[in-house]
Amino acid sequence: MLKILVLTLLLTISVNSRADVRLSEKFHSDALSGDLNYSIYLPPGYGNDPDHRYPVVYLLHGVGDNEKVWPNAGHVAATADALIAAGDIPEMFIVMPAGKVSWFVDSADVGGPGQYATAIRDDLVKYIDSNYPTIADRRGRAIAGNSMGGFGALRLALERPDVYVSTAGLSSALWTQLTEDSVLDARREKIFRGSFGKPFDAARFISLGPNAYIDNLKRSPEKPGIYLYAGDDDYFGVFNSTTKLYDDLWEAGIPAELRIGDGGHNWKYWSSILPNVLKHFARDFGYRADSEAANNSASVTSESAADITAYPKTQSVTPIPETTPGKVSMIGSTTPLMTRIVPDDFADIADAVASLPDQGGTIYIRTRADCYPVNRSIHITRSNTALIGEQGATLCLADFVRQPVVLIGSDEPYVPESEHIANIRISGLIIDGNRDNQGNEPEAESALGKPYLNNNDLSIHGARDVYLNSLILKNARSGGLVISQQSHSIFITNTKFEHNYFDGIAIDGGHAVFLNNFTAAYNGASGVSVDTGSSNLKISDGLIRYNGHNGIFIRQSRESSFSDLSIKDNCHHGVFASHAVDNDVLVPNSGVSAITFNDIDLIRNGMAGFFYGSRREDPYLSTNNVISNTRIGGNIDGAIIGNADGVSELSKSFVTLTEFQQKGPVNNPLCN
Repeated sequence: MLKILVLTLLLTISVNSRADVRLSEKFHSDALSGDLNYSIYLPPGYGNDPDHRYPVVYLLHGVGDNEKVWPNAGHVAATADALIAAGDIPEMFIVMPAGKVSWFVDSADVGGPGQYATAIRDDLVKYIDSNYPTIADRRGRAIAGNSMGGFGALRLALERPDVYVSTAGLSSALWTQLTEDSVLDARREKIFRGSFGKPFDAARFISLGPNAYIDNLKRSPEKPGIYLYAGDDDYFGVFNSTTKLYDDLWEAGIPAELRIGDGGHNWKYWSSILPNVLKHFARDFGYRADSEAANNSASVTSESAADITAYPKTQSVTPIPETTPGKVSMIGSTTPLMTRIVPDDFADIADAVASLPDQGGTIYIRTRADCYPVNRSIHITRSNTALIGEQGATLCLADFVRQPVVLIGSDEPYVPESEHIANIRISGLIIDGNRDNQGNEPEAESALGKPYLNNNDLSIHGARDVYLNSLILKNARSGGLVISQQSHSIFITNTKFEHNYFDGIAIDGGHAVFLNNFTAAYNGASGVSVDTGSSNLKISDGLIRYNGHNGIFIRQSRESSFSDLSIKDNCHHGVFASHAVDNDVLVPNSGVSAITFNDIDLIRNGMAGFFYGSRREDPYLSTNNVISNTRIGGNIDGAIIGNADGVSELSKSFVTLTEFQQKGPVNNPLCN
């Protein structure tokens, strides 16, 4: 029997000398009146010393994930093991609960997923402290999360700083663009799943967000370490709301740290910054890193944990007060890679862009409420450059400038691929082209003396890896956004194209353009124009309405998809898809091919819902196109007209041939 006991003890010690991740553990939560699942990382030395107490990090997940995602996609065990072995962090528990799509708020009173804030903050913490050897107070407890989890982690820590000594938000879904009267469409409602009411109550969301707890934190004698991370390539543009939260904290006198780094809204980015987050937390736990790492068994003691004030939370970014106009601050240390500017006039903005180093950088524009007259194009010629507006920054083209307001790339007629600039980000700006005071186009002198660059709001002419987010492009004499010269890998989201003289967005020889969450309305020509050899476009989740010609104009293009679009009340066709014609002569092989239209509404357009042209004598003009799951009704000339040889499928389409007698949609003033 003694031998068996000794063998059992040796096996236990051997097993517990290795890190362990236990997936999908569960306990009963009173707040949820049911079980709450969680996964937990147990460090290598867990169980060897019965008197050892461990700090705890809580990691929250994003929408659509669960308690397994951080261990699997976030590589928690490998990251923590390496940091512990290197002596960079103490041994700690990492607890990863399941939060459904709860946004980690209490929502039972509005029929939502349940009392998840209480379940995470109270029930889970109490259970972990009761069943594992933890440091059972705030000095040994931190919370972080990604996306929805970042929202949850920050709000929980700012609401209850007595519970957590430190918090971090990784690409936090803060949605600071919402106002109290914002109304979400059905697709976005699904993102919240009733956590803030059914329908979504924007005022409730705002009242429960991290920014709402800043005053509470000001009054608290305990201030957690606050660490804000976002990637500069984030498809959802959360770097804007992350920066706003940082500014709000700074203005309230609350220390925080901001890191806008290289990365997107994905696990590659989140797993890459997890080591930094754990190091932040280790410091706030009172841990002193030991350079003799491999054998480091140092832990968080009561004395060291209480001495957190020896490690002040320095600010990595120093904003300028708005009362300091015309000055530039360099964010960072020796190189001006990040600049916040409070401009007196347009020249300050242009000079800041021109003064960036060869390796590029980021310009934050904090502007007054009215617009800045732009006397020449803001020309971005360096790779790795970002232009970010704050507080509704507005750029207006001055009278008779006849140039693009913002030009990305080259002003030469031909730009070889080897000379394309790359990694450009524009966000948070309103760009007004001042169309009534620009004169007629095209004119040789209309754009930098070069007619191929007209006075668009924004021109991309020879660039790749461009990220556009949270823009309003309006009132241009030419187009809102024009993509040309084989520019490619363009990502556009949360943008409005309105009241431009020609097209809302024109893709003229562009490739790999991803456009979603957009509105194209009241443009004089088409809402979206695709032409001249464009390919590999993905255009989705948009409203295309009240345009003077077609909702979508597409020709001489291929291998693209259009989905989840509402195209209605346009003066001509909802979709015009056809070949090119030059002086009434068909251009050979210029049609559209391998184009997919799926989940489209084509309603009340002034001509046909869908015009599709393919010359029968040349079957290679337009082939292998698909229209599916599409609703067509109330269009003046019927549902689909033209020669449709190239349509390979009309599957799941609800086609209505209702024809109205009026000349056009009566509620579109552009048709008169």
